[in-house]
Amino acid sequence: MKAFTKTNKLNILTMLALLWLVSFGVFGQTFEQEWKLQNPIPTLRDLNDVYFADSQNGWAVGYEGTILKTTNGGTTWIQVNSGIQEAIFSTHFTDLQNGWSVGSHGSILSTNNGGHTWQNQNSGTTKKLLSVYFNDSQRGWAVGDSGAILNTDNGGSNWQILNLGITGRISSIQFADSLNGWINGEIGKILKTTNAGTSWQTVSTGRNYVLTAMYFSDPRNGGLLPQILSYIQKTEDLAGHPEKHNFISKHSNSLIR
Repeated sequence: MKAFTKTNKLNILTMLALLWLVSFGVFGQTFEQEWKLQNPIPTLRDLNDVYFADSQNGWAVGYEGTILKTTNGGTTWIQVNSGIQEAIFSTHFTDLQNGWSVGSHGSILSTNNGGHTWQNQNSGTTKKLLSVYFNDSQRGWAVGDSGAILNTDNGGSNWQILNLGITGRISSIQFADSLNGWINGEIGKILKTTNAGTSWQTVSTGRNYVLTAMYFSDPRNGGLLPQILSYIQKTEDLAGHPEKHNFISKHSNSLIR
């Protein structure tokens, strides 16, 4: 799920609520639970992303190298040492132990002990990285500014820089399964793969908006969040049927329905 710029940032509570919902795959479902502001606030720094591996274990990342961890469903959070001062924009875990975070100046961090400690990985780029996603403990992707697209097949020990013809900002990447994945590309377009990233094809959303986030619950059903929060878009067929890339606009008050 994906980072918002300082000039277009939701407040911490709203952002955590949205990203936590997306992380659990309840995009478009009824949600009536009450949200409460954490007291005391775990950090005064702006947060950019949150990811939960299950109902109890989660991590949140933000500016000045901030990484927070909870093991009780968010009742309490502890701050762990990331080892960097750069902004961290995205984090993703494949299980309770293995996770990755990405941020400014090409920063990539990894952990194999549930986020208690983090190690730097060499990304090979200085571009700002805004989103990271791993299919398993070995195969992963990171995307960011100026068309940055990186992938690894060994857990991040080595990262390869790919050129898919995108020059603008890429703020999100996600896979619904081991084969089907999406990258939000140029304005109004996304890239889709049905073969685990071996090849990608361009798909038009029919709207000329910068996309800031997306979520796919399966290869056919997903949603896109434009930078202008007046509506979201939903598709019911984005994999396996190249002739059917139908996006339906939904007002933002339908984000949780």
